[in-house]
Amino acid sequence: MKNWQSLVVQSFHSIKDAMNLFEKNNAQIVLVVDESNVLLGTVTDGDIRRGLLKFVNLTDSVITVMNPKPITAFAHTLEDEVLKKISNLDIKYVPIVDEKRKIKGVYSKEDFSKVLPKDNPVIIMAGGDGIRLRPLTENLPKPLVDINGCPIIERLLLQLIDQGFGKFYLSVNYLGEMIENYFGEGKKWGVEISYLKEDQKLGTAGSLHLLKSPNKDLIVLNGDLVTSINFKQLLAFHSDEKADVTIGIQHITFRVPYGVVNYTEVKVDSLEEKPVLNYHVNCGIYVVNPKCLNEIRIEEKIDMTCLINRLIDKKYRVLAFPIYEEWHDIGNIRDLEKVRGIYK
Repeated sequence: MKNWQSLVVQSFHSIKDAMNLFEKNNAQIVLVVDESNVLLGTVTDGDIRRGLLKFVNLTDSVITVMNPKPITAFAHTLEDEVLKKISNLDIKYVPIVDEKRKIKGVYSKEDFSKVLPKDNPVIIMAGGDGIRLRPLTENLPKPLVDINGCPIIERLLLQLIDQGFGKFYLSVNYLGEMIENYFGEGKKWGVEISYLKEDQKLGTAGSLHLLKSPNKDLIVLNGDLVTSINFKQLLAFHSDEKADVTIGIQHITFRVPYGVVNYTEVKVDSLEEKPVLNYHVNCGIYVVNPKCLNEIRIEEKIDMTCLINRLIDKKYRVLAFPIYEEWHDIGNIRDLEKVRGIYK
């Protein structure tokens, strides 16, 4: 891996510093070293996301989420042996060290194989009425609402195309013919676009049953999202963790504007002055193993929330994928104006 020196950080660097290096170097690893360039450990994109589930702060030291015992290789190790490690252990990076554990380089999975386009189908839910965006949506489907020259759904589509995805299904209902007329079969964008047409409203999950025998993990998205997430990382997490469903989540905080009284029956236990509450919210971004679609009955009206709760009850493996990238759900006029201000 070229330019590995730009991946090196020390213990005083923050988690946010590591994330900035991910973006700058288009890599999902940083190497944590001491003053003598001795490897202390590594921090990957997955390490940070797992830390976010435990409410670590992005200003915390990288040591907080560091893996102190990464798989390494010596500088004299043959490349075939390194490739065998990467394949057998299903890892993406192997730091190269000398006998004193000083960093000499990094092997990455991409060093040994060309990155191929992703053939996982992407399903974008675009059938909602968009009632909270009225009057804009009285004669226009919500996904076609404009954000400074580009419809919401087209912005999402272009992002996915840039990341290598080429097979799309748009689930349509309300003014769906306008979406079909806009995108057609996808030839203008060099991709394949098909449509899941609901004769009656089936909810945000019911239309998935209209898919014809999918055999790969599906990315399922709400059609009113603006985000900078790397969807290939989401897929990799889902695969690595052997999940049946992966849900994209984001950490939010909410400050209660009043003092909160905690009590049992009538006895007051404590008072909290305007406490800050922490939540992880559903981002409307999912990866779904196709076997999960067997749990949807024909023409059943069901939302993703209900489907996922059903899968949890039936002991399917449902995991959370923390999203620290930019994410906006355009639920109302205020949300729309905010996003328009960001993407001028």
